[in-house]
Amino acid sequence: MLHNPQWKTHRSIDVFKLPEGSRVKIAGWAHAIRDLGGIVFLLLRDGDGIVQVVASKAEVDEAVSYTHLTLPTN
Repeated sequence: MLHNPQWKTHRSIDVFKLPEGSRVKIAGWAHAIRDLGGIVFLLLRDGDGIVQVVASKAEVDEAVSYTHLTLPTN
C-alpha cells in the first residue's frame, strides 16, 4: 500500500537534494516522536532512510492522526 503515488512524491533520501521549503509527501512510519511542549520532532522512516519533521504542537494536535499527518508549509 505504501507504493500508492498519491501517498508519496519522494523518498527520504531525495529530500536532502531539494531546496529548503519544497513540498514533499513521504510514506513511512514514525520512528520516534519527541514532544517538547510547544514543538514536536518526528523522525519519519521509510525504506531508504529517516527524515526529521518539525511541527508546532498545535499543528500535530490538529492532524487527523499520525497515520496521515499533513503539515502546512511556510
